[in-house]
Amino acid sequence: MNSSYYKYCIVPQCKSTTIETPNKLFIYVPNNEQIRKKWLKLARRVDVHSLSTNSRMYFCADHFDKYFEKKSKKDDSMGE
Repeated sequence: MNSSYYKYCIVPQCKSTTIETPNKLFIYVPNNEQIRKKWLKLARRVDVHSLSTNSRMYFCADHFDKYFEKKSKKDDSMGE
């Protein structure tokens, strides 16, 4: 993945971009359709089913840990 691409966070209401916040980490959303849909649902995207699996999408680091930490805790508690 070329790091020189312009990136923006796909989480609604987030204004993070590689221009506005150049030192922030942007995490690539996987192209696998099932995984991508899960990530987009975690981001509360209402357009989950209409987004292409071929386009580049990113979460900024501000949201990545928050969403996936919640999911991980939920999965752990369901396994008990």
